[in-house]
Amino acid sequence: MADLFPLMTSFPWPGRETMPGMCERFLQASTQGRRVDVPNPSAPLGSFFTSNQLRWNGPEGLQASGGATVRIYSPSTFALGSSCVHLNESTYPNSNPNELMTPFSSPGDANHWPGPICIGMLADIGWSIAPDVGLAELRNEDTWSVHPNPAEDRITLRGEARHGTSITIRDAQGRIIRLQAFASAIDIATLQPGTYLLQVDGSVAPARFVKY
Repeated sequence: MADLFPLMTSFPWPGRETMPGMCERFLQASTQGRRVDVPNPSAPLGSFFTSNQLRWNGPEGLQASGGATVRIYSPSTFALGSSCVHLNESTYPNSNPNELMTPFSSPGDANHWPGPICIGMLADIGWSIAPDVGLAELRNEDTWSVHPNPAEDRITLRGEARHGTSITIRDAQGRIIRLQAFASAIDIATLQPGTYLLQVDGSVAPARFVKY
């Protein structure tokens, strides 16, 4: 497998070179079974990584996909940096909420959310997911934006469909800086310069803004 992974690590892995990584523990192929059951190094392992049949079997990832198979990018020609570490492009194309984690993008694409499947996969491998990170697809009525951004003394909220009842502002470390009643115009003159996250109660994702 050295031709597939010609990478050098900056620290030694004594006696662990042939062990599967955390993500590999959740990979399986329909004809060869689980990755952890395929010998390394071996010709079958090379076939496994280029089978175009790889799937993710972690419970959180499957739940985030509604129980549907989570297909992993594994083309017949191995592509270092893309194969086995991205979602399949044809299964999650442009406009799909999980498109950010596919290996390709088109000119003009803009996507700033990893998508519910990726968040579920991160949970499978042991990441602690912050409680305000949703596994559901973002909806327009759940999102807010801040204007102007950056701002010096006042910001204005723009959102869809409804208003909230309270606003939470956190610093870049996630610490609550302010909890206040909902208002479309917010005075930020007393905040220290830096990056902040503003969340309206009930919304899925916070809005990020910079105070200068």
